[in-house]
Amino acid sequence: MLVVSGIAGACTMILELAAVRLLAPWFGTSLVVWTNVVAVVLLALAMGYFLGGRLASRASPLFILSWMLLIAGAVVAWIPHFCASLARALLPEEIALHEAAGLVGWGSLALAIVAFLPPATLLGSACPLAVEGLARARGLSPGRAGGLVLFVSTLGSLVGVFWTSHLMLPILGLQRTFLLVSILLLLAGGLALSLARQLRSRRTAMLVILTICTSSAFIVPSRPPLRAGLVELDSRESSYQSLLVVEDRTTPTPLRFLKVNEGLDSFQSVWQAQPGLLPPGFYYNDFLLPLSWSEDLSRWNVLVLGLGAGTVARLFQGENLDTHMIGVEIDPAVVDLGRVFFDLPTGAGVLDVWSGIDARVALRVGTGSFEQVVLDCYANQVEIPYHLCTLEFFQSVRERLVDGGWLTANLGGFDFKD
Repeated sequence: MLVVSGIAGACTMILELAAVRLLAPWFGTSLVVWTNVVAVVLLALAMGYFLGGRLASRASPLFILSWMLLIAGAVVAWIPHFCASLARALLPEEIALHEAAGLVGWGSLALAIVAFLPPATLLGSACPLAVEGLARARGLSPGRAGGLVLFVSTLGSLVGVFWTSHLMLPILGLQRTFLLVSILLLLAGGLALSLARQLRSRRTAMLVILTICTSSAFIVPSRPPLRAGLVELDSRESSYQSLLVVEDRTTPTPLRFLKVNEGLDSFQSVWQAQPGLLPPGFYYNDFLLPLSWSEDLSRWNVLVLGLGAGTVARLFQGENLDTHMIGVEIDPAVVDLGRVFFDLPTGAGVLDVWSGIDARVALRVGTGSFEQVVLDCYANQVEIPYHLCTLEFFQSVRERLVDGGWLTANLGGFDFKD
């Protein structure tokens, strides 16, 4: 029974964390989206505790528990496919980023309620049912049984948190993560059936549910459609985010874009075949303005906070200056994609890449001074991380600049009110 509780706890946390990643291509992963998902899961757990408590007084709580887990497993297997269909209905095609802002809040909430409230409620009911089953089987007091179940369930949740971010999503990907959760819930449900001594009479039903779950593995969930002329080159899940590399073949010369946790018209990095200035309209070109405003260009050391796939580095590479750059990028997977698809500059004295490190940490532990610091850190499409907007952060930047040095920052707005 404790093993069943541990699996249920782990699957609950995996489901919650993977839910945000599943919504990311459609609604991003802003604080609003996180809030909606966490709120829905908490509501579901509260409902599940209440439901499980009511059902725990029945004759066979373990039998009820087993079916709660089996049904949850069947539902979870199909969540990626269901979410894609519903999200496509909520977000019309060809909608621009600024037009979609109003849809992110209520759209992500509606999708979270419909897709995640039912399975999370079923998982929430597992706790009181397991407590009752353990208390009856071992003759324990409710307090003792409840303490054991909560202890093991919370440890399972802890394991689920680390597995999701560090192993399951980067290695298995999103769809197989949901499928693995489904299989774990089926195993837990089968174990609960065995403990309830109902296994033989329910083999047919378990076989049907297993077939429903595994059949979802042969269907690839859809993502937001790419506009005409865009071709997908690569996609992957990192420990931090969903990554997509696309190439635009409608322009005179092909352009490549890195999309991060987004499926609208925004992007994180851009590439063209030749280093240097990008076509008109790209804000990256503005990072070269301090070169025109500075008299002494005998040396030009640049610190890029938010290197991405290397767009800023290739911009300076085209200036043929004696430039040494340090690029800080928190996601190593982005750097890998930069080397493969974006011709990320390499070589001693050209660009030193610090991957897997936060911008604030880089400022604190790094050494040296710079003629220019580029701040191009964004999270969740529209948010500059709050710890990169504080007085202490700007003081740290100022300490790393030479006299007369420049801080250039990417700040976006849709109109003067922004």
